[in-house]
Parts: sequence; C-alpha cells; structure tokens
Amino acid sequence: MVGTGDTARGSLPQDLNSLGGKVLRVDLATGQAPPDNPFVDAENPAQRLIYDYGHRNVQGVAVRPGTGQAYSTEHGPSTAAGGQLRLGPGAGRHGQRLRRVGADDRPGAVP
Repeated sequence: MVGTGDTARGSLPQDLNSLGGKVLRVDLATGQAPPDNPFVDAENPAQRLIYDYGHRNVQGVAVRPGTGQAYSTEHGPSTAAGGQLRLGPGAGRHGQRLRRVGADDRPGAVP
C-alpha cells in the first residue's frame, strides 16, 4: 500500500481521476491493481490502483498481522484539525476514523 498527499489541493482526495489524497494498493510482482481493489474495473488504469480515497495527507499505512485489517494515519490542515488514525482503508472512502488528535488534546501545545 502507498499513501499519497492531496498536493495542497483540497478537492483532489474526492476526485477519482487523481491519485492525490489516496491509498493505493499495487501487486508488487506485476505493478497492477489486485483483483479485489474497489475500482479494479475502472476504465482509467490509474483509478484501478485506488484502494481508498478522501485522505488529506497519508503519513503511513500498516496491516495488522493475522487479520488483514489496514490502518492509516494522516495529518490535517492545522493543529486544530490535527491528525487522524483510521481503520480501513478499503471501504472505498477513507475507512472508519478511530481517533482524531488536535490542539485540544495536547494541553499547553502551541497552535
């Protein structure tokens, strides 16, 4: 899995014709989309790689051993919006938010 940022353009994470703001899943042996990716039948070959979308700036993706559950982390546009930990991706649109951390969660933090 590969996480991409929104390239400082807030509309791109929702645009399925862009790879910005997405989690991509690629078969390492072939470079192609795995057959169970959500958009594997899309006409656009790049869109076939999209595993999850709607992210601002993905900082990391990890798969929980033994379960296949994927988790992603990302940061928001400001300290108030903070970062997020999500269970997903793979639901097609940015999974379930498990935790959002903002300035309110860090007493004494400088915004």
